[in-house]
Amino acid sequence: SGFPGLEHLCKDKWLVRLFLSLSFSAGLRFEKHSNSDTMAISGIEVHEDVFPFSDKIKTGKIGCFFMEIRPEEGTNTPWVFPLLDEESILPSKATLEDLRTILAEKFSKKSLYGVFDFHARHDGRIIQKAFFLYWSPDGASLSEKVTYGTTKEGIAGAFPFCANLGQITDLSEINENKFRSKINLPQVEEGEGSS
Repeated sequence: SGFPGLEHLCKDKWLVRLFLSLSFSAGLRFEKHSNSDTMAISGIEVHEDVFPFSDKIKTGKIGCFFMEIRPEEGTNTPWVFPLLDEESILPSKATLEDLRTILAEKFSKKSLYGVFDFHARHDGRIIQKAFFLYWSPDGASLSEKVTYGTTKEGIAGAFPFCANLGQITDLSEINENKFRSKINLPQVEEGEGSS
């Protein structure tokens, strides 16, 4: 296939061809790393329109915002842009239930990225930490899943103030203990949640 980094991941050449076809149609480019045999996906970056929302998370003005990959107006170049629909932005101190509700009601068939401001109680204090997440529901298209899934680590790197929650495919995965484990907080019994 000409992509040695992919060949070792999958012996089925048809699957590699499908992956490449979907990736190229989404505007992704592959580059060979000079110091390894692997390929990296490049070409999709976080647009500057996202960073005011990051600042609002950091200052506690909003509790969550979401991002999608789409071409910049007038070009075919894909970027990560914030969703500007006010209903897609959760208020300060949003809960995990708020996060589950918006994903179920608005994004049950759409892959996207998000930044969520998590709050937890520990030793009588409130612990606050922003999380980067990748939502990939079963109802999302295969091409979306490939595009978002193959770029998620690079995009997460644009948010160094966030812990990386990783991929979430089901609403049941949005639970306090998953968040707590990523920031080394002890687990809580169900029903004792603090966010």
